[in-house]
Amino acid sequence: MRIIVSKILNRTDLAESESHGGLVVTKGIQGTLKEVFEEPKKYRDFKDKNDGEVFKIRYADYTSNKKTPNDRITPIGTYKTKYELMPGDVLYFEKDITEDKKEYFIEYSRKLNSVFFVGKSGTIAEALNYYQMENILKQNVESNKISITDNNEIEIKTRYLGRDGLLRIIKNEDRFELFFNEEHIEENNKYYELDTTTDPFELRKTETWRADIILDKDIMVANEEAENQMIREVSSEMVNPDDISYLPIPEMKAEPIITKGRSVPKRDSKKAKKALARAAFLCEYDREHKLFKRRSQDVNYTEPHHLIPLQFDSLFENSLDVEANIVSLCSYCHDLIHYGDGAEVLIRALWEQRRDELIAAGLGTIKNGDKLDIDMLLDFYGIH
Repeated sequence: MRIIVSKILNRTDLAESESHGGLVVTKGIQGTLKEVFEEPKKYRDFKDKNDGEVFKIRYADYTSNKKTPNDRITPIGTYKTKYELMPGDVLYFEKDITEDKKEYFIEYSRKLNSVFFVGKSGTIAEALNYYQMENILKQNVESNKISITDNNEIEIKTRYLGRDGLLRIIKNEDRFELFFNEEHIEENNKYYELDTTTDPFELRKTETWRADIILDKDIMVANEEAENQMIREVSSEMVNPDDISYLPIPEMKAEPIITKGRSVPKRDSKKAKKALARAAFLCEYDREHKLFKRRSQDVNYTEPHHLIPLQFDSLFENSLDVEANIVSLCSYCHDLIHYGDGAEVLIRALWEQRRDELIAAGLGTIKNGDKLDIDMLLDFYGIH
């Protein structure tokens, strides 16, 4: 397993002041970072992925004294100087865990074709690297990929939150207002990346810190096989359409099973069938989707899907194989959520529907204390 924690660097992170205390750690990522570093105040040897040079870096736990509002990661000065890091660069801390060892790596990326904004007071956003933004916009105006209106506003065909539309940027000196399909984007302290390498361009909303957990391929394959086997069982068995009572509460995990030589969470077909009945055998993304009847029974054919994928079961204290986490989807939407380009829209919609039930089922946080949110859920699906 690999845990990768990234930080979009801002001017404060790169300040030259002698009093500067390293990267400020926001509350939502503290648990994951403590899991990476394991012991606060102890220096870890992080190997530079570029050339193998080792940097000694530690996690400074300041908040436990209840006097300082934020923890920090320090020092990064030598690494920062080595690569002349700039605002908008992304810094990565990686922990690789195998059966016999743990390794720690550090690297950065400079996204030369991306513009990073950060939401400031109210409706205002600032560009992290103003000069890079100016160059990117100029290049794309010249190539007719973006246009400037008579009011000196920038218009760009863009994908945002999984939907295609028009991004409008109103410039006021070095500050900006962003609109998508004429709706104001106005979340404070959120970071936005405008990626100009895609067609259409993509605007991604994120946090300054983010975590990605990458599982071994064999684990992913074994879980996929177990999931497919459960769907086959549910599809061939009779379902009680009246079995719809459910109260979301935390449930203990069942004993795992062995699939393809790997230990994977057990899937209970009874719970899956109840989840389908509770949804009235309709697609929970869009209840108007056209469906066909089952061969074995006079009810619509839909498929159960674990919204939080069960391959991430080890991150949670309580069972993921609960009705709160099982949604009913038509076969088209089920394939789309696994393999399709438009999966983000489905996941966001299903998250809004199920968020309260997931919390009631004890799935609102992962073991290290970090809260489950839509960004983490999208990470589970490999959507960044």
